[in-house]
Amino acid sequence: MSEAAMEQQCRRYVSKLGLISIKLYGGVAGDPDRVVLLPNGRCLLVEFKMPDGRLSPRQVYRHTELEGIGHRVAVVYSTQQFKALLDSILG
Repeated sequence: MSEAAMEQQCRRYVSKLGLISIKLYGGVAGDPDRVVLLPNGRCLLVEFKMPDGRLSPRQVYRHTELEGIGHRVAVVYSTQQFKALLDSILG
């Protein structure tokens, strides 16, 4: 499965849960792929990678920067991992 196909499946799961996901375009190099808007004003920033994929040094830097100001950034390597993460966040 491609990264795009995984992202599409995850986006559908977000919609099924009644949440919103937004694709990030034209931001700063290294920004995560999507932001998932969660209940109570929270958000989850998500980077999608293939199982053998690695973050670039710029992505590591940017994710650390975002986490440093209190945002949750998740790197997911499968649809199942994404679903389990969202389910754990939502309780």
